[in-house]
Amino acid sequence: MSRLSRSRSRAGGFTLVELLVVIAIIGILIALLLPAVQAAREAARRSQCTNALKQVGLAMHAYENTHKSFPPGRIDLNNGEPARTNWGISLLPYLEQLNLKGQYNHNANQNSPENVRVLQTFVPAYLCPTDVNTDKLEVPQVGSLNNSNPKIPIAPSSYKGMTGASPSGLTPANAGACFFDLSAMITHPEWSGNTSVFSPTFPATSTASGNPWQPNSWRGLLHVVNTTIQPQARRLNTERVADVRDGLSNSLAMVEFHTLTNNLNRSFWGYGRNQYSLASAFMHFGTRIPDHDRCISLGNGYDRCARAFASLHAGNGANMLNADGSVRYVNKTLDGRVYMALATIAGGEVLPEVQ
Repeated sequence: MSRLSRSRSRAGGFTLVELLVVIAIIGILIALLLPAVQAAREAARRSQCTNALKQVGLAMHAYENTHKSFPPGRIDLNNGEPARTNWGISLLPYLEQLNLKGQYNHNANQNSPENVRVLQTFVPAYLCPTDVNTDKLEVPQVGSLNNSNPKIPIAPSSYKGMTGASPSGLTPANAGACFFDLSAMITHPEWSGNTSVFSPTFPATSTASGNPWQPNSWRGLLHVVNTTIQPQARRLNTERVADVRDGLSNSLAMVEFHTLTNNLNRSFWGYGRNQYSLASAFMHFGTRIPDHDRCISLGNGYDRCARAFASLHAGNGANMLNADGSVRYVNKTLDGRVYMALATIAGGEVLPEVQ
């Protein structure tokens, strides 16, 4: 080989230093591009989640068009868990799940074999792509499905129906901080007898003991309907469009919910037990964190942690379905009083612009 050929051979290759520089440049480019790729993927997932909620909103209005009222958050036939149904079951025919709805027996317990088969079905419209652990059945932490032998796992969801506004403390203790047909009495000092804290439109009604009832103006779109509440005059029916006096675009129908640390306390679309498919709004609601265990450890209590809202979306917020079927993205910095006002359908509050 001539000297000229050897010189050309050496000039055509990379030195070790040059190779390391190229690798470093490639690494920097990947580091710069990866967040953008991840952000694009999350934006796509969030868009899918928004579209899923809009689909549920359309189903909700199709139900209203058929039945002349919105679905119940839950129907409680006997003040107990058996024979419960909820909004997730009611909306099935309008989400291309008519056959699944036909398999549900409203006269049987939820842990009956026929109803378990329904509750173990994954319904795509009830799942947000950003949510995790949505591809497996789970056993709710409390209730008849957990008490069964063997325990019964069911399909999860990413959303909860909004029952309305709730005070920080309710009695009886098992009221669960959901809106129970006015059956829960206000005893927390922040609320009892103080009509200026939230809504100036409280009805001046009270129980025989003199404690005020949870005011009618606090009810939400998908509250609990209990057929055994006495006196009968205090029972609530499912809500009509005309009942949403705050305006459909100013009233929440559903919120996202997710927990990373306790998947047994996540939401389950067909389970009628309160916290698993229903949410409520609190004044002090800094509990909207995916870390369910940390939420409780901070002293927030089980009820508020189980019935708050949370998501894994970037930006520290969550999607919420309005009663008109539109979807809004709400940041965690939302004022608690505004959140409570959005949770009601006839509170008469004046809302600022929500970011």
